[in-house]
Amino acid sequence: MAVDLAIGLKTRGFRSAVVALDEGGVLEGPLADAGVEYVVLHGRRFRDPRFHSTLAAHFRRLDARVVHTHRFAPLLHSLPGVALGGVRRVVQT
Repeated sequence: MAVDLAIGLKTRGFRSAVVALDEGGVLEGPLADAGVEYVVLHGRRFRDPRFHSTLAAHFRRLDARVVHTHRFAPLLHSLPGVALGGVRRVVQT
């Protein structure tokens, strides 16, 4: 769903990026082919402040205005990075 949404937004002229909390995979190819930036963080580490500061740094670098998370656990893992990164809107699916 995230890949289809990011590619669809890109084709409509919106900048989008995908941040994978755990790992990349077979969907990296379609993202790269469509020119959608993606970041792989290689594992959730909720109690590690470096994880949240790294996520926040990506959000700031991307000038993220909206973060769209899928499922409850990724939402919880993303919220500290969202707050530190200055993102003002979160959409949860």
